[in-house]
Amino acid sequence: MAEVRIRAGQGGSGQALLHVGDVLAVEVAENRMTGYVWSVDAVPGMLAELPADPGVVPGAGTETDTDTDTDTGSAAGFPRPGAAGGRTFRFAAEQPGTGELGLRHSRPWEPAGGDEVTIPVHVEPAS
Repeated sequence: MAEVRIRAGQGGSGQALLHVGDVLAVEVAENRMTGYVWSVDAVPGMLAELPADPGVVPGAGTETDTDTDTDTGSAAGFPRPGAAGGRTFRFAAEQPGTGELGLRHSRPWEPAGGDEVTIPVHVEPAS
């Protein structure tokens, strides 16, 4: 079993080539402070969406402060509020097949609009 990582959302995405038993990890840039969040729009039948890792805050900033804040006493290493972050969606390849994985970057309270990303996925039998 292998993990296949791809980046989606900015500048397009490539095709994902997997084998049965592999895990597809799709990384997207996200800053929840803007109201725009990524969601799964369509999952092809040969994939199964895996739950998010416990303890990981989706969209939490990845940039960190370098010094201790003397006003609050917060230690270095914590994300700065409003810092850009990311999210990783994971999918298990359960059976051979071809399909398209759809992701959407939008504001949940706005029914129309936002950006859509389609990732072609091909799953081959386990080797």
